[in-house]
Amino acid sequence: MVSLEAYLENPCGTLSIPYWKNKITQIPENMKIVHHRDYLHCEPKGYDDEPYFRLLHTLKDIKKVSLAQVSVRTASDEEFSVIADIINRSYSDISVTYEQISALKKSKVYNSSLWVIAYEKESGLAVGCGIAELDHEAKEGVLEWIQVLPEYRGQGIGQLIVTELLIRLQDIADFVTVSGKVNNPSNPEILYRKCGFEGEDIWHIMRRTEKRILYHASSVAGITHLQPRVSNHGIPQVYFSTKRENTLVYLSNAVEKYCRETRFEYDGVWSKWGSYGFNEDGILRLEEYYPNAMEDTYKGVSGYIYSTSLLTDGKELKDVPFAVTADRSVEVEECEFVPDAYEAIMEAVSARKMTILRYGDVSEKMKAFIRNSVQDEYEAATEHPEYRHFLKGKFEFLNG
Repeated sequence: MVSLEAYLENPCGTLSIPYWKNKITQIPENMKIVHHRDYLHCEPKGYDDEPYFRLLHTLKDIKKVSLAQVSVRTASDEEFSVIADIINRSYSDISVTYEQISALKKSKVYNSSLWVIAYEKESGLAVGCGIAELDHEAKEGVLEWIQVLPEYRGQGIGQLIVTELLIRLQDIADFVTVSGKVNNPSNPEILYRKCGFEGEDIWHIMRRTEKRILYHASSVAGITHLQPRVSNHGIPQVYFSTKRENTLVYLSNAVEKYCRETRFEYDGVWSKWGSYGFNEDGILRLEEYYPNAMEDTYKGVSGYIYSTSLLTDGKELKDVPFAVTADRSVEVEECEFVPDAYEAIMEAVSARKMTILRYGDVSEKMKAFIRNSVQDEYEAATEHPEYRHFLKGKFEFLNG
């Protein structure tokens, strides 16, 4: 914990946030906060970096600003909703509620005289706002929210708000600090420097990159880049899942396996057989539509699970939980060899990451559904002899 004495020697170079806030703030485990002087030695790899400037005003030589069309007044409690509206209209990536703004009154650094609204003198329309804080222990003023509606920017209203707050702080604080994003498109640092703020302190707020690992199963070894392939949907895609266990079902294609075992000659794109669904928690449920389907399809079959975190623009499938697709080549980062797909699936079942409905547990109602579905699939597969061959081999009623 930084002492008050150490902080006051160099407020902006000692802490990235005001002294009072530092005492009650716990840095998350996935975050590093580093001053620029130490930045090159902190191994930032694996972190997203957002640099912030932190400036200081000594409250000396404040140049009062006045505008012919706009003035500043203290905001009343009834105008907190107006302040929230101005803040929300000023940002595209930040949203606050009236309740959140009102809650700031409970803070020990709240001072009603440091909440102001800029308004047009003629119309009375609120066009900007400013909120500052006062830490009595450090005698530090802090500029928190300085906002001007986008359509009113460039008219000096921001300077008007800032200088008004500085004047109000002059008799109750020893200094004032402010911070903001270095890369903010509106470049607020220019505004604060025009108002007399000084300093060169930059703080890097670094958040550890949370990589999303995507998995893809294949019987093919040595893949370095996963290429889009035409599937049952007729569109070239690479299919991934954010859950490794969900890819295990793709280590073997029952249609292709049966055709090869029965020496059925076919050189086209293999149809897929996937009798599975998902429960309400998104857990995959394999369903056997014929006896011993699991063993016939997966037992003794080896394959590979490829993974990558490099796909950041994948499309999530709304009707398939945890599924992501890509319409371009995706580089592989890691490969896992699976010696027996059946054993891997059973391990996932034991870990409650997957469930199986065995054919012996299928209800008569569902068997009727299976029969009708298979009949429809067979009749529709006029251009897929390999699929018809598989269906006739597994469902005896088709041979009647």
